[in-house]
Amino acid sequence: MTDKESPPQSGAAKGETVLSFIADDQLGKLARWLRILGFDTLYFRSIDDDELIRRAVEEKRILLTRDTNIAEDHGTADCIFIQSGNWIEQLRQLIAEFQLKLRPDRLFSRCLLCNSPLRAIPKADVEERVPPFVFQTQEKFVHCPSCDKIYWQGTHASHVLDVLKPLF
Repeated sequence: MTDKESPPQSGAAKGETVLSFIADDQLGKLARWLRILGFDTLYFRSIDDDELIRRAVEEKRILLTRDTNIAEDHGTADCIFIQSGNWIEQLRQLIAEFQLKLRPDRLFSRCLLCNSPLRAIPKADVEERVPPFVFQTQEKFVHCPSCDKIYWQGTHASHVLDVLKPLF
């Protein structure tokens, strides 16, 4: 449970709270799946505990941790102790804790590598940057302005939905 209610974040529709997270170094797979779902989720493979807590407080992020020391001494940060070591169970815990809903309009809206919001990019601008088959078979592309990665909806998108639907 969080110690206090999280304030609405920018980008929220009227009456909607948009959650943002910061995950400790034990929760990389969970962080990736939260990004797939469209949640602003910071993750660092290596970060000092004090820095993790400081960023959570300063950026008003919910701190997700498997570290009992952080869970017990997290200062003023909102903190959730993630009970399971299995990412599906971790995601189930957060779905229950925050009554998360599957929002198709938010799926694949954040960069899986760096967490930045993705932007549409004209097909003509990616011709030299994607495999020829992808360029020939796909019409829509998105781009990460921070790390320059190009994304498109491949066969993995239906697999992701197959994995997620039973959880919601």
